[in-house]
Amino acid sequence: MQKIRWVLWLLGILLVLSLVVQNSESQEIDLLWMSQTLPLSVMLLVTTAIGFLLGALTTVAMLRSSKKAKKQAAAEAKTPEKA
Repeated sequence: MQKIRWVLWLLGILLVLSLVVQNSESQEIDLLWMSQTLPLSVMLLVTTAIGFLLGALTTVAMLRSSKKAKKQAAAEAKTPEKA
C-alpha cells in the first residue's frame, strides 16, 4: 500500500511539473478591482494549492465534528437517564 501511495505522489508531481513547463506564457487576471499579469503556471499552482487547502480544512472540520459526536454519544450512553 505504501508503494502505491509513493507512485501516485510521483505521478501527481510529474503531472504538475509537465503543466508548469507547458504553460509558461503570461496571462492577465482581473479579480474585482485588482489586475495582475502572471505566468499561467503560477496561477495553476496557486489555484491547486488553494483547492488542496480548502479540501484539507473541510476534511479536518468533518473529522472533528464526527469525533465530537462520537464522544457525546459515548457520554450519553454512560449516564443513566432519569425518568
